Amino acid sequence: QASRHHTISASGHSRKVTSVCVSADGKFVVSGSEDATIMVWLLNSGKHVCTLGGKTPLSVSYGVYSVSVTGDGRHVVSGSLDKTVHVWSLDSGECVRTLSGHIGSLCSVYVTADGKHVVSGSDDQNARVWSLSDSSAECVHTLSGHKSDVTSVCMAADGKHVISGSRDNSVRVWSLDSEYHRGKLTGDACHGDQAGAEARRALLDGRIIRMIGTQAILSFQGCDCTGA
Repeated sequence: QASRHHTISASGHSRKVTSVCVSADGKFVVSGSEDATIMVWLLNSGKHVCTLGGKTPLSVSYGVYSVSVTGDGRHVVSGSLDKTVHVWSLDSGECVRTLSGHIGSLCSVYVTADGKHVVSGSDDQNARVWSLSDSSAECVHTLSGHKSDVTSVCMAADGKHVISGSRDNSVRVWSLDSEYHRGKLTGDACHGDQAGAEARRALLDGRIIRMIGTQAILSFQGCDCTGA
């Protein structure tokens, strides 16, 4: 019987792979590594397509710790230890924007489905929302409230709420269009680094995270954690 899976070679990376993301059309896998490279692979064959950087490589001292692909498949967003978010063109392989503002290393980045915003989480204890709709690429909101590193960020299925997970054992819900904090989610299932994993899981569908008035509800296998 033919194998139903294959391994994408990591021979191009010289240090450990820290983040992977699949393009919306399912054609490409993007990997980020501690070697400060970002590589693009064909999902079906595992063939290496390109390495992002070209004339503007990141310093090897600042490894890439998170990658995300825009919905149209034209750009890759990366977060690294140099405290910045980089936007890369898949056409040219070059960095087209650098988003600066965090005072700590980047732990997580996420591009909204419409490609208009990037959300980033950092070990400076903040999440930030950046606008990609104009050339300024400015930070439009700083989401402050976590008491430790923001290890994971994503969007709820409604496209209106940012979800952040932190080493402070909590998951928080924010409005995308403001700095309004909708809820803090805590409970037995939200502890330590698992909070970051649970924030990422919120991306799956609207049944996992839902808003009821000003209450945020997060279901963990039948256990609801609520917060105001």
